[in-house]
Amino acid sequence: MESENKIQEFVVSFFRASKFQISEKSGVYTVLVPQINQNYFQKSKLVFTFDEKISNEVDCDLIIPGSKILFQIMTLCSNKGSIVKKRTKYPTGVIVVRYHFFVHFSSTSNTSKLFSVDVDLQKLQIANIVDDLTEYDFKIEPKSLLDNVTKSYILALDDLKEKTDALKTNFINSNQSKYQSDYNVFVTKFDNEIRELDNSITEKEKTLDDLEKIKKYRFMIMDKITNLEKEKNELLVNLEKKYNIDLNYNLIACELILS
Repeated sequence: MESENKIQEFVVSFFRASKFQISEKSGVYTVLVPQINQNYFQKSKLVFTFDEKISNEVDCDLIIPGSKILFQIMTLCSNKGSIVKKRTKYPTGVIVVRYHFFVHFSSTSNTSKLFSVDVDLQKLQIANIVDDLTEYDFKIEPKSLLDNVTKSYILALDDLKEKTDALKTNFINSNQSKYQSDYNVFVTKFDNEIRELDNSITEKEKTLDDLEKIKKYRFMIMDKITNLEKEKNELLVNLEKKYNIDLNYNLIACELILS
């Protein structure tokens, strides 16, 4: 549920910060897309929900990890580097940068999740803002705090990787299990065929007295075995490529928060 809430907060915040006209009724959101953005979103109006039950009852898009609208927003944010300024209800002057990451692990299967990490710019330590936020323009004082932005990003990325370590481990183990299963099937198949061909030479030697025919047969079988070994090795190389894993921690947006 936490991931779904973060996605909802991120999407709604994006449209409001981008000055799109957005409204909500009974869990269904309607966004009027400005003409300048209609080619990108391929629509003049977006109607969506974050609730699967509602999406089954109403003709609208369901925004979940991997959905088209969420992908379009994240791509736009990544290209433009969307930064929004906000404030808590009762700020005390502490400036926090909130990084939004889209974690995507891919191979023969995919898993993805949206995370946010808060970092205190002055203390350079992980923060945890739970207050409701409102958009608010403010100056960053002292300006030297901006020098900490790069360090804060590295800190946030390290924290993110620590938080997603179990997710990564489970994904890698699942992928490895599928790879090993396919590997065993293919290797067993080829090894059995090679063994049968190898045994056929022994059987031939038992039934034939003609050494030239045996020799000729042996060379023929050895060629077949060589071809099978080559085919097996090529297949295993392709199998490794098939199960290659990409681990992506994509920064899609960030917010400066006066807390």
